[in-house]
Amino acid sequence: MIRQLSPQLIELAEERLRERHSSKRTLGNAADLIRLVEPPCRELFPTDSALGVPNQGWSVTVIGPPGCGKTTALVRLAVSHGIGRGRQVKFLAVEDLRVGANEKLQRYASLLGIEFEIAATLHDLERNLGAVGSDGLLLIDTPGLGPRDLDDGGELARLLASRTELQRHLVLPISMGREDLRRTAAGFAAFQADRLLFTKLDETEKWGPMFSEAALSSRPLSFCTTGQQVPGDVVSAGSLSLPRLLAGQTDLGLLAVA
Repeated sequence: MIRQLSPQLIELAEERLRERHSSKRTLGNAADLIRLVEPPCRELFPTDSALGVPNQGWSVTVIGPPGCGKTTALVRLAVSHGIGRGRQVKFLAVEDLRVGANEKLQRYASLLGIEFEIAATLHDLERNLGAVGSDGLLLIDTPGLGPRDLDDGGELARLLASRTELQRHLVLPISMGREDLRRTAAGFAAFQADRLLFTKLDETEKWGPMFSEAALSSRPLSFCTTGQQVPGDVVSAGSLSLPRLLAGQTDLGLLAVA
């Protein structure tokens, strides 16, 4: 299990443990070991599930590769942090020229009674960012960008990165291998994502790459999706414990919805 983590991260974790426990201590069982490593793990893998930017409103966007689960993650957050908290929610989809690309979010918007708009130009996107009310939650979906598409997303990346009131979540499927996660995250560097949102935790038991990427990129984990129910099956990253996950002591179905 420990081999799921990157070598750099294992070395860093060992250093943190030595700093905290310079003297030898006896570990009676797995529970003792989990209690020992939990605090340094919390330091290495920061989490932040506060949606929006403090004192600057409630504008959130998701970016990531095709098929990573951006749209359904956005729908889940609309219900848990928007409708469920009495906020006025709006979906804004940056125009995607692929056939039917924006229809999925539009269907969810219709079912949930949420306002929906397609931003056909960057001006449309800027106009919406400037019109978010104090009680509003603007959730922005972006086209999935593969390695060959990232150059075409340069203007969008510069605009999103320049808006200080906008919280940017890089969405990644946990089923990616460690090296693929590193390459994909590096490819989206121009967007300056400030959170990592992982999807499809129900499809693997290899948790290490998710925590490795969070630690190595120095970006907090925000949310994780844990199943097929939409809305639902989304948890705040702070409810996850790497030691317990690696020890097989976490039932994703019992975690509280974010």
